[in-house]
Amino acid sequence: MTDTESGKERRHQVERYRVLAPRTTDPLAAGLLRDIILELGADLNELAEDELWPSKKEAGLRILLTYIGLACAAIVLMISYAEKQQEIALDTLSSYKLKPEPVLDDDPDLKQITPRSPYIQDER
Repeated sequence: MTDTESGKERRHQVERYRVLAPRTTDPLAAGLLRDIILELGADLNELAEDELWPSKKEAGLRILLTYIGLACAAIVLMISYAEKQQEIALDTLSSYKLKPEPVLDDDPDLKQITPRSPYIQDER
């Protein structure tokens, strides 16, 4: 028997007890019948709530997918932030004007070779 069939059967049972309640003359039986009706009604409410909520497996899967989606969104935000920082750094660097300096100033022992230098004349 499926949950919907058992739920229908319990609803019919509660209705039968509700019909019997006003006809009961014994106070003890009426109290017990009222308690039974309340218990069955509570069970029906729990069944209805269980049908509305997804199973634990589905809920776990939804939570997992939500976390994966949030992680992907965080990664995309971090990448876009890094790209923005890189663009700012490139703009800052491109605004610098570098003064060209001769290479000979780096080492004072270096001598400039010209077509008239003795090194070039020896090779001819």
